[in-house]
Amino acid sequence: MTPALLARHEQCFPDMSRLDAANAAAALSVRVYGMSETARTRNGAASVDGCPCGGTGVVDIGDPDPDLSFALYCPVHQTATALHIRAGVR
Repeated sequence: MTPALLARHEQCFPDMSRLDAANAAAALSVRVYGMSETARTRNGAASVDGCPCGGTGVVDIGDPDPDLSFALYCPVHQTATALHIRAGVR
């Protein structure tokens, strides 16, 4: 996560256990009730201040040697959202 995103989390959730509880509750509700296609589209289009992927879902790690360059799924977006973005679903 970027320093800007961490600072925003600390501002919204001064007690880190509250952030953990919010993440757990959100994950449980999606697991139990699922997510509509509209919600997937909306979440895929979401942007976060300071997000390292810039909305692409993938962070390119460049190196002067092309053989050492690689890409990672964005640590800010969920993996499923990153897959949707990469597949062109918005």
